[in-house]
Amino acid sequence: MDKETAGVIKKAVDQTVEQLKRENMIIKAEKTPYQKTEYLLYNYQNFKAAIKEKDDKIVDIETNGLPGTSRSITQYGGSGTKEYEIMEQEAIDSINRSIARTRKSIDLIERALKHIKGDKYYLIIESIYFQGKTLEETAQEIEKSIPTVARNRKRLINKLKIQLFSDDVIKELLENEKNA
Repeated sequence: MDKETAGVIKKAVDQTVEQLKRENMIIKAEKTPYQKTEYLLYNYQNFKAAIKEKDDKIVDIETNGLPGTSRSITQYGGSGTKEYEIMEQEAIDSINRSIARTRKSIDLIERALKHIKGDKYYLIIESIYFQGKTLEETAQEIEKSIPTVARNRKRLINKLKIQLFSDDVIKELLENEKNA
């Protein structure tokens, strides 16, 4: 294929892709703020469990040492015990940094949730995201129709996404304006 033909094909493909994007017919690989919010909510309990597991791992290291090594190992001509203590402390510090990042995410979620806790449909969030119930089970639990649960779930997630991902929401709005 010559250069000119390849250029014409590329231009046609680029124009087609751009048109499909404008018509929202191409799904972006990047998650939307709505999807990110749902992901955080679905994993909220897992984040809490992860902190507990990491705390347990620190206690285990402090009690039993690093996995797969022995505290009694010394290196000839060096201070093996001192090096081991440094390795142990570095492992604990690394876990503590991970715990801090996870706690920061939990705090972010909890601050966002405070903005909707007073909503009469807040139980939808707890039921679906924290207890893993279906729309049908949630509707039955709160004695509302499935469309009411779905509509209010979406409304509450849209409120939360602004709290959690305000920059992404603004970017999404501006992109939608540009493409409209």
